[in-house]
Order: sequence, then C-alpha cells, then structure tokens
Amino acid sequence: MEQGLKALPLFYGMTIFINLFSIVHNGPSYLYLDEIQWWASLLIAATFGISTSLAVWYFVIPYKRKVIKAKLDSHKAGKL
Repeated sequence: MEQGLKALPLFYGMTIFINLFSIVHNGPSYLYLDEIQWWASLLIAATFGISTSLAVWYFVIPYKRKVIKAKLDSHKAGKL
C-alpha cells in the first residue's frame, strides 16, 4: 500500500507533464500556441507537472491513506 501511495505523485505529475507538453508544443495555431518556443513549452509543462505532484503529495495521499486505513479497520472489526 505505501509503495503505491508514494508512487502516486510521480504518476500524476508525469501524466500532466506529458499531456500538457504535447498540447502546448503542438497546439492549435488559432490559440497562438504555435508561437511558443519548445523550451517555454517544457517550462510550462514542468511547472504544472511539479505543482500537480506536490498537490497529490500533500492532499490526495493523506486522504487516501485515511480512507484505506478506515476500510481496513472496519474490515478487521467485522471479522471479530
């Protein structure tokens, strides 16, 4: 359980990074995304990816840990 929770920010952050880089780098010209340099696209995607990882680390993981612990405790109490 702990290994999965520790890997969660990496998975979320990398997903946001890859998707956002793809959108910003190869985006539509009517949004003027074709004028953004590749390094700016990389910087934007990295910023949002790291921000997402931090948000998951500080908000989602403690919540999920609490939910999983409550379910395990209720499951154990039901067996007794």
